[in-house]
Amino acid sequence: MTEEFLRKSTKSANPLFVTKLNLSGRKKQQKIKVIILLRNSSTQVIENLDLYSNLVHLNLSYNHLQRIGNLRGLKNLKHLNLSNNFITSLDGLGDLFGLLTLNLNDNAITDIPPWISKNLPKLKTLLLSGNKIETLHQLIRLRGLANLTVFAFRGNPAVDQLVLTVSSGESDESYRQLRPPTQHDSYSVYRLYTLFILRTLVLLDEQPVTTTELQVANERFGQVELSNLTRKLRRRENCLMKLQQANTELARGLDSRTQSVKVARAQQSAQEVEISKLEQELCMKDELLQSKTDELARACLKHYELERELAFHKIDSKLAAALLGPPPKPEWGSLEKVSDCVSCSTMPGIVDPHAIFQVSELNCSDPIRRAF
Repeated sequence: MTEEFLRKSTKSANPLFVTKLNLSGRKKQQKIKVIILLRNSSTQVIENLDLYSNLVHLNLSYNHLQRIGNLRGLKNLKHLNLSNNFITSLDGLGDLFGLLTLNLNDNAITDIPPWISKNLPKLKTLLLSGNKIETLHQLIRLRGLANLTVFAFRGNPAVDQLVLTVSSGESDESYRQLRPPTQHDSYSVYRLYTLFILRTLVLLDEQPVTTTELQVANERFGQVELSNLTRKLRRRENCLMKLQQANTELARGLDSRTQSVKVARAQQSAQEVEISKLEQELCMKDELLQSKTDELARACLKHYELERELAFHKIDSKLAAALLGPPPKPEWGSLEKVSDCVSCSTMPGIVDPHAIFQVSELNCSDPIRRAF
């Protein structure tokens, strides 16, 4: 679908003024030439409709569409006809929150999506005849459509084969209530079951719904529904009991974890105190080590000074020996004179001034005598 084709189809240069667009490929339509051209081009994708934001009616029936897409910008769309195409899924309709009528007859749809009640809450008319839905159980997904009054579902395998569900959770009683005694009653059973599930319907498969049908549907499937609900309730209760047991075990585990955390915190506090003590001891030992280091430095300095003085003393001794020569040898005569003088000076009552003078002279002139 090109933009030029859309402008010719709507006869409007401004797409904002277009509220109704018919692109049906049906031969009885007024624009048969254009639609035949579309069919020959094998149109499979919806495109170039983003500018038509005020569009209310859109008819794309009798084309070759295989999927739904590019309708997100049509926020004002109320009525959509996609019948007689090759659509297999309802994906692409999730943004049409204001949609009132949806015609999907004669397509290849196999599944009713779970989100249909949430994303299409205003839907009043839903036509799904002639598709490939295989189970009536999927009709339960339409219960949330509180405004649904017109519904069509004939021509699906679920109606012809009367298959309630593909799951194995349904009881034999439910199957017996739903299964008709003869093939001739298949449609009547399907109709009653559909009316029991979708209680807001006024028109089902183009036939009005009567009060008698609603009463018969309630009588026939009410007990089955009650049994199903009871069974679901029991399953929920069992699940609840299992969850409670699991919750109890988790609570116990949480208590043990809490105790473990408390013990770990107490150990951590004790370790922090121990670490604080060790840090204090380490500081004291650092101070002691620093003082010992200072003392050792002073001792090394003193030792260095002593070694230097000793070296200087040795140097002085060597220099003195080299400059003054060897010391003189003492003479034995001089020693005898000195001893005589000393003996004379020590006699009581006798004082010889001459001897004293000689001794003093000897003491001054002789280095040996100076030593004595």
